Amino acid sequence: MTQKPDSAQDAHHCKSVSPKYVKKIRYDQRSTLDASANSLIILRRLAISDVSPPTADARSEDPVLGWASEYCLGYQKEWAQAVEQRRAHALSILNARKRHIYRVELTADWRFVTGLGEQTGDHEFGLSLHGTYGWPLIPASTLKGAAAAWASRQKVPSELYTLVFGPLPSPEDEEDRDNPRCGVRFFDALPLSDPRNHRKGLRVHSDVITPHQHAYHTDQSAEPCAPGEHHQPVPLPFLSLSGTFVTHLIGEDPDLTAKAADWLKQACEEYGIGARTTAGYGYFTVNITDQWDSP
Repeated sequence: MTQKPDSAQDAHHCKSVSPKYVKKIRYDQRSTLDASANSLIILRRLAISDVSPPTADARSEDPVLGWASEYCLGYQKEWAQAVEQRRAHALSILNARKRHIYRVELTADWRFVTGLGEQTGDHEFGLSLHGTYGWPLIPASTLKGAAAAWASRQKVPSELYTLVFGPLPSPEDEEDRDNPRCGVRFFDALPLSDPRNHRKGLRVHSDVITPHQHAYHTDQSAEPCAPGEHHQPVPLPFLSLSGTFVTHLIGEDPDLTAKAADWLKQACEEYGIGARTTAGYGYFTVNITDQWDSP
């Protein structure tokens, strides 16, 4: 895959950055990748080269960063609405079976990043993506872990913790199928497909972190180098998100399900979720309702 610069007037409405020029990724110099491309392939399966004249501030990752922010990692509202309808159908079946459902809406106060450690592909961008559509999401495991961490720090009774999250794993019973299951199920949080407020719409941002003392922290030789201000800082690009994401919590006991939803709310608002929370990423305003079938 190669890319070349185009006019900034061609930028998609979802683009969250305004570079001097927009770089379009082209296949075999003919087709241009647009919002219909799957980010799982773009980020994790392709190597993309730059054929434009090199500049002092150009980076090899620029084509991918530009595509990701311009087209929201391939997220399309029409397809997302169809996915929401399928989830709503599944929830209606569970509701008919006397399951209690809470809808949890998480709106990022600024930006957040989740899956930063999943650095795969040629450019090693770490980001949690939907396994089928390639859209950004907040994994259910991340949400459950955040709620469990909050409950643990608040020292809730162990019996209550086990009823909601299940027993803590241990090496000797890791394969024991007789352990009681958790009482509350967490769904992946997906971007809100049709936000009434523009601020709640999905945005993908091209961010950068610039570690100092890079040579000192990465040197694995027998005699590592000493830290020093003469070491060149190394900018590392990454993708972050903003907007509103929606998840659902499901349980057989209404009180347990409500507690889990409240713990998740407290965790997202007080501790944050995902990476770089100490730098202001990962904090949310959370809205909980038992009217799960209403936006």
